[in-house]
Amino acid sequence: MLRIKATLFQYLAKYGVDKSGGGDIIYQKVDGENGPIRVLRYMPSNSKQEKYPVHVHIHGGGWVIGVADMDNAWCRRTADETGSVVISIDYAKAPQHPFPAAIHDIRDVILSLSKDPTLDVSRLTIGGLSAGGNLSIAWTVYCLQNNLTLPVLLVPIYPATDLTIPYSEKMSRVPEKTRAKSISFWMADLFFKSYTTTEEENENMLASPARAPADILAKFPKTIILTAELDSLHVEADDFAKQLSENGVEVIHHLYPGAVHGYANYHYDAKADTPDARAKEESFTLMVQEIKKYACISPFQRNFLYTNDTKGGGDIINQNIDGANGPIRVLKYLPTNSKQGNYPVHVHLHGGGFVVGRADMDNAWCRRIADETGSVVLSIDYAKAPQHPFPAALHNIRDVIHSISKDADLDESRLTIGGLSAGGNLSLAWTVYCLQNNLTLPILLLPVYPPTDISLDYNEKLNAVSEEARAKSIPAWIVDLFDTSYTTNRADVLVSPGRAPDTLLSKFPKTIMLTAELDSLHIEADSMANRLSENGVEVIHHIYPGATHGYANNNAKPGTPDAIAKEETLKLVIQEIKKVNNHL
Repeated sequence: MLRIKATLFQYLAKYGVDKSGGGDIIYQKVDGENGPIRVLRYMPSNSKQEKYPVHVHIHGGGWVIGVADMDNAWCRRTADETGSVVISIDYAKAPQHPFPAAIHDIRDVILSLSKDPTLDVSRLTIGGLSAGGNLSIAWTVYCLQNNLTLPVLLVPIYPATDLTIPYSEKMSRVPEKTRAKSISFWMADLFFKSYTTTEEENENMLASPARAPADILAKFPKTIILTAELDSLHVEADDFAKQLSENGVEVIHHLYPGAVHGYANYHYDAKADTPDARAKEESFTLMVQEIKKYACISPFQRNFLYTNDTKGGGDIINQNIDGANGPIRVLKYLPTNSKQGNYPVHVHLHGGGFVVGRADMDNAWCRRIADETGSVVLSIDYAKAPQHPFPAALHNIRDVIHSISKDADLDESRLTIGGLSAGGNLSLAWTVYCLQNNLTLPILLLPVYPPTDISLDYNEKLNAVSEEARAKSIPAWIVDLFDTSYTTNRADVLVSPGRAPDTLLSKFPKTIMLTAELDSLHIEADSMANRLSENGVEVIHHIYPGATHGYANNNAKPGTPDAIAKEETLKLVIQEIKKVNNHL
């Protein structure tokens, strides 16, 4: 009976395919362990690249029904709006090909992509709908189990994450209005029993990725989990998002109110304003935005923005602080050899153009500061634009710093603050905010290669430096993406603290301003350092010769200008924090 029902659904699922618009679609066959695998390759309409980033799309259908081209419109828009080649896989369906055949097909297709000279698999993202969302998560677990290259971004939409939970129990967890709109019992029974046949298979983390241990989950890439309120599967997916976040993974998680399972597959009138139509468009917009951030930059740029060092140091405590706009993830780095209590505090703000990056990308930096100064270091995963534009990041910093007074182990009177790039800007902006709102100032300010005046035209900044500096500076298109995402009011002194009046600058604490010669941002930061000094502020200011923007994140070869600048900067930061901590 299961075979009959499954065959019927495979036939029915071929209808309703949207074949409108977009670039070319190339139909391919990839050799797989279990025979040829049908793959659809969606080409961007308006992009001609030497090597394309790749987005792998896994369709839904309960592992039993559906075809690779059932999400044509979704895949074509993804290709056109991200510039990625989208690969939609017609993976093996149960019950003829039960678990783990679909995962093996995904493996065989993804491994084949590395042989294509037109594709850049170092910029591979993956996502899917429903069962496809489950398979995209399972593929990530498979990579970690088998030491394969991880995707740079994971986007599961309304996925099943735990097949060990009986469907009746999943239904009992949600209100009646959700049960009425969820996948029916008989259909869920068909799907789940066709895909896995034993409890042992259900417990396998490749079938139920929510059962993966913490040491696996902690290594996941940034994950976007999108769920629907009127779907009995949302509880387990929401729990999985929380699991990832608690294990230090950067997660964006949205539960769309009033939406049902399958909202991304439904066709709506362009003017439709229903919960499902809104959820579909918002999900797609968010996915495209995140793919563009993570896949459409070079591996070097991504490593600069996202690579974290987890070696050595004391304990790291992963916390969530209540903020005005929701919980704020904070990493608390404890000194290794200090048990003093009443710790001084150093607040660290990571870089990433206000748009990308995460709290743990500067692990080695934060651990050394904690160990060598005796301070507890708080690294804030502040809200990122464009979802959370100015002043959301600044308000997150405010809420975290206000929370310090509630921690008996921390001495808020010995608070220092600093950051790299956009984080340096935010540390300066926080100081201006304190002066505007009569709040306690940090006792030391340590911005490293910060943008200080975003109101200035970036092309003029590039023209003001040498040809070598222009070649090694952040590209104009990236700066435009970052700044446009962050704010529409670039002249605000909380956005461009270099524009603050002398009456505010004269009240700044001691400031350590460190910049790089081969960085188009150094002129404005140098100018702000000079203005602070002219207004009577104690300033230490260094321009590191031959160094580039991002040197503190680069793993440069010893003896190179970036490596020298990184070590000298860290030593100076540690030295100055120790001075002010011991002085009070």
